[in-house]
Amino acid sequence: MARKDRTGNRKTREQRQPLKIPELGYYLVVTDTEATERCYFQGLHKELPKDIQNKLVIKVVETKTRVMIDKCLEMTAYDAQYRMPWIVFDRDEVKDFDEIIKEAEALGINLGWSNPCFEIWMYSYYGAMPAIMESWVCCDEFEKIFQRKTGQKYSKSDAGL
Repeated sequence: MARKDRTGNRKTREQRQPLKIPELGYYLVVTDTEATERCYFQGLHKELPKDIQNKLVIKVVETKTRVMIDKCLEMTAYDAQYRMPWIVFDRDEVKDFDEIIKEAEALGINLGWSNPCFEIWMYSYYGAMPAIMESWVCCDEFEKIFQRKTGQKYSKSDAGL
């Protein structure tokens, strides 16, 4: 847009919306899955009491496991308000798991991981934390308990769950 096209269309400082700075901060969560973690964190935020919801912002970004740290650093540099960066990923099939942990810690990035998969976290909501080594077994078992407890079919990418 040329400079002459936007003359007279700018708002004065008094007309601009004041910046909303949440008391509990801005959280950036970078994950390595397509939907499960995003749905979980956004759903968790929606379920918080309204006064708490208004005090924090959560942004969830998905990327590949091998570039989670780079994406996290890029996003915090681009959106500087996200001062609480996290990477959250599954432990089960991650190569160089220990190196990722060390590098993220050295860069001041918070970490969360599930072993073997994210569904193990949700399993705990139903009072169980089974020792399951394979992610496909964990997902299958969680699907069964979820359907038994709620009467609904479990889908990893269903934001309504």
